[in-house]
Amino acid sequence: VLDGAHNVDSARILAKFLKPEFSGKKWVFIIGILERKDAAAIIKQLVPLAKAFFFVPVPHSDCYSPSDLQIITTTFLAHKDPKDPPIIKTFKNWKLALKRATEPSSHRAICICITGSLYLAGSVLRQIHKADKLST
Repeated sequence: VLDGAHNVDSARILAKFLKPEFSGKKWVFIIGILERKDAAAIIKQLVPLAKAFFFVPVPHSDCYSPSDLQIITTTFLAHKDPKDPPIIKTFKNWKLALKRATEPSSHRAICICITGSLYLAGSVLRQIHKADKLST
């Protein structure tokens, strides 16, 4: 799933959509968030569905670093004490995160969602469009 959820309301709607549509599935969220957004509030909406958070920078923008997002999430989870905390990893870009998320032994029976920024979603779409042009 590719979604541009970039604020708390859109993240809440995304989670509300994913839960019944993919009942019982756990998600790997590949997320990049702009600095001017409330990262903790966005991530908080996705925690109940998450098997893993793969944090990435948003290309060509002022964004939280993946390590900043990792700290924000770890701090939030420390106060929540979830039974099965999500895996948290950082990557240099979304392509590396997606490669890791799609490795056969990586996360079986897991769904993948790239989200957190319209700029990130646009970057992914540009790459898909470029690949489509090359294949035709």
